[in-house]
Amino acid sequence: MQPDPFIARPVLFAISALCGLPVYWQLGTLFYNDADDFLNALRLFFQPDWLSFLRGEWADDHWETLKLLFFVGLCAGVAAVIYKGAQHFF
Repeated sequence: MQPDPFIARPVLFAISALCGLPVYWQLGTLFYNDADDFLNALRLFFQPDWLSFLRGEWADDHWETLKLLFFVGLCAGVAAVIYKGAQHFF
């Protein structure tokens, strides 16, 4: 007997993730002041640490990376909760 996979119905999960967009937006306003702050966090996330160190952005890089990962984790958690709730209705 195989265990039940977490995403047994991928279409329902995609719809649940799309339904969570207003929640993601609200979470984004808690973490970032505007789109430029979010784009700066993405830039620092993908920028190598050695380059951040040379530019004097090392501490900002680590803080923005932590903030971005926490934000993405919360959004994934919201999508998972909506999906699990939707499984009971559909």
